[in-house]
Amino acid sequence: MLDDLDTMHLTEQSSNTARIDELEQRVMFQDDLLEQLNQSLVTQTQQILALQQHLKLLYQKLAPQLTQTPLVEAFEPLYDIPPHF
Repeated sequence: MLDDLDTMHLTEQSSNTARIDELEQRVMFQDDLLEQLNQSLVTQTQQILALQQHLKLLYQKLAPQLTQTPLVEAFEPLYDIPPHF
């Protein structure tokens, strides 16, 4: 009877060890994945900041031109007929 209990206890202990090992592997995988996602987020944030800076510089260069030249010419629908009519 004692042998059966010892065998059952060893089997249960082995099963628990396997479950703990599997959980540890999952945690390590999730930690690695979280680190990769964090690094991607840092890289994307840096890229967004650089793009915003470029956009700001472009706007500063184009702003004087935009105020001097109208983007759309005045159009009077009663007198100005589009070229396809």
